[in-house]
This record gives sequence, C-alpha cells and structure tokens, in this order.
Amino acid sequence: DRAFAVAGVPDASRGERLVVLYTEFGGTVDGLLGKLDADLPKIARPKAVDFYRVKELPVLGSGKLDLQAVQELAKKLAASSSSADHPAGKPERAVDDAAHGERGR
Repeated sequence: DRAFAVAGVPDASRGERLVVLYTEFGGTVDGLLGKLDADLPKIARPKAVDFYRVKELPVLGSGKLDLQAVQELAKKLAASSSSADHPAGKPERAVDDAAHGERGR
C-alpha cells in the first residue's frame, strides 16, 4: 500500500510548492520532515502545512496511482486552505471521501 503522493501546485510567491497527500503511516509529519536529507534544497522540502491526510490515495482500475487525480486533489486542498486555516502547529488534518470526488473512489 502506498502511504504518500507528492504533487506540485501553483504558489503565488514561489511559482510552485509541494503538497503531500498521505494515509496513515505510523509517524508524525514533523518526524518525517526531520528525517529528510539536510542536503535537499529548500524548494524540494514540503512544509508541514502542506501535508494532507486522506483516507486513501486515488488509484486507477489497474491499481496504479492516478497521477491526474492526485494533482487535482492536491490543487483543491491547497486552494481551500489558507495559512490562517492551518497554522504550522496543526499540519495534520483528515480529508473525508468527499474531497476525493468521483476519481478517487
């Protein structure tokens, strides 16, 4: 089972930012971010506020990750959240099945 999917979404200040969709993985977002290689450029490191917990990642009938649906869901979640909606202290929030739309079921 896949636990993570990463997509780039438009960002007004940086051009693009990374959004991470994830299912249960037995850790915390802060713990995961702490394990990222310190040599990664800042642009390649997602921010804690850009992690969204979902019940399941969208997959195609073949069982492969549905990259288009991941991209659409990431854009939708990022657009519906502002920095006031999810301060850095509360990066994890569950997304119900309705956020997946028809493709993610």
